[in-house]
Amino acid sequence: MQSNPQLQTKVNNHSNSAPLTIQDRNNLCHILGHFDTSTSPVILSNKLEAVITQYNLGNGDACALLRAWLPSQLAAQLRAPVGTHKGVSPDIDANWGNSGDRLKELQYVMCCRDARGTSAIANASLKEGDDPFLFCTEYLALYKITYNCPNMSPDDADFWYSMANKCTLIDSSTRITLRNTSSYTNFVNILKDWFKDSKHKNATHNNISILTESQGKQRFLRRCFKCGKCGHIMRECV
Repeated sequence: MQSNPQLQTKVNNHSNSAPLTIQDRNNLCHILGHFDTSTSPVILSNKLEAVITQYNLGNGDACALLRAWLPSQLAAQLRAPVGTHKGVSPDIDANWGNSGDRLKELQYVMCCRDARGTSAIANASLKEGDDPFLFCTEYLALYKITYNCPNMSPDDADFWYSMANKCTLIDSSTRITLRNTSSYTNFVNILKDWFKDSKHKNATHNNISILTESQGKQRFLRRCFKCGKCGHIMRECV
């Protein structure tokens, strides 16, 4: 985990009475990296608290950072004093949860997932011959059940990222494009185009193989100059 000296200075000079800006939170989320839902809540908590300690964040900013880092469907399940403040004013740092509260909420939101769905999510992958539209449709349904977010929009960026990671069949550059697409529809269309290109390349390769094999057979239809028969050449004649 690399620190950002410029951000460090800015945060250290930041007054606890004023919350971090959206850009500051985004920069800290970038330092934390992608939120990996397959990782233990304790490990994720340790990672989060290390950044909170390094940048000397108060509880208000720390809870805001957790909400920003979490996938939106999990962040929506956070309870007070982490999801919302517990006092009269949200500006008072004591009104927000501490490190123990944040760990407790991480464990809570990550254990709310359906166990069978979690296993299915872990084992899901795009396979050769899969229909791109059906794969995306089924994964969307599975994702909503697993993370208990029936009203989630298919255009949720966290969902795209998760689904793109399941497309290990495709090349890395296309997978990066999928992670940064602009909509669910575009995601499906990119997958469709990739499969079309892949089929075309395979068909071309197969045609070349057939042609080469055919030419190979024709090579042995030449007439032997010794006995006059077809199917072998003179040095093979007995």
